[in-house]
Amino acid sequence: MGQIIATKRTTLYRMLEGTTLITALTEERRETDDYFTVTDLKLEQQPARLVAGSISNRAKWATDLKTLTGQAVELWNSSPGAVLLIQDSSHAIWALTWGTGFHFLDSEKIDFGFGSGVVARSALPSEVKSLTKTVLDHRARVDRSSMPNGSTIRDLGVDGYGEVVSRIEAKARIEDLAVGDKVIQLRAADSLNLPLAKSGKELLLDLKVLEELSNQPVLPGLESLEQLTALKPKDSKVSALDQKLVEAFRSTSTNRLGISWPHDRLDAYGPVVSAKVNGLGDRKRRVFEQTPEMGWLVKK
Repeated sequence: MGQIIATKRTTLYRMLEGTTLITALTEERRETDDYFTVTDLKLEQQPARLVAGSISNRAKWATDLKTLTGQAVELWNSSPGAVLLIQDSSHAIWALTWGTGFHFLDSEKIDFGFGSGVVARSALPSEVKSLTKTVLDHRARVDRSSMPNGSTIRDLGVDGYGEVVSRIEAKARIEDLAVGDKVIQLRAADSLNLPLAKSGKELLLDLKVLEELSNQPVLPGLESLEQLTALKPKDSKVSALDQKLVEAFRSTSTNRLGISWPHDRLDAYGPVVSAKVNGLGDRKRRVFEQTPEMGWLVKK
């Protein structure tokens, strides 16, 4: 029988490429202050940074209680948290958080596709427990579905088109993790919650396993988890994608480009399934009001 390695469920983040042990943190948590300590250390010879501390605040409802009863009470809330940043041998930055430690991370530096990507490459296809998705063009619509006994992505209503999966819980089997070759439960959102080794050496091996898994093909039946990925407004990919769109409009090649009406105009133009433009039309062509224009893109 092999050696038993102690593990514990841990919340894990992977930061975007180019992030450092400093830039992974918000500016308020990069230096030691009266409430938090910042410590640079080594984890099995790998550079790491630990931020830990707590802030105490007076209970907000104490004022309401005094107004109602005339009795002053002094009660306080404590919000402890910690984050351990680890730079692995390939210079990728990983973050393990406890308590409110996730607030210490710069949200613009988090790889939001990491958690769902691991699920898409390791989950048992018929053991998806719950799923939260956002439907594009319905900004206020968030669908949450759960199947306690497990089901497939398709049974939970994900077709992969116009839907972004933001949270998923599923059973999975990931070979070579410290937890062993057994079925484990994964919870993925902007982070990944799973059993990880409690000692430094084995933890680094677990991170290596997850990194290698992220480069594997998606399992059949789970493709829709990566069909669409939400990007933060300041994501470095946004400007590059905007430029690709401009180039597509300006291009004289025959590449096809799909265009859709904005959601708030679908009632008026929904029956129009598609349109085909040949040439520039004649001099008698009419321009209707409230039609989309693309001139600004061409002139940009």
